[in-house]
Amino acid sequence: MESRGTVIHAVGKYQVYEVIKTYLDNTTEIIGHRVEGPGADSTSLLSKDDAVKIANDLSSTPSSKLKI
Repeated sequence: MESRGTVIHAVGKYQVYEVIKTYLDNTTEIIGHRVEGPGADSTSLLSKDDAVKIANDLSSTPSSKLKI
């Protein structure tokens, strides 16, 4: 089962959070990161560095240029 984990980076309206997988034996694993905010693709699993870069880029993009 996948669930939302801790927010590890926030800038403006954007947050990067961990995606956690919980196994049947109750162990957990961070399987990737997602970006949440206007114009962000919250369905993609990303590396931490890529997710932070995307959040920073989106935050500095004028809202009129975002694909929402």
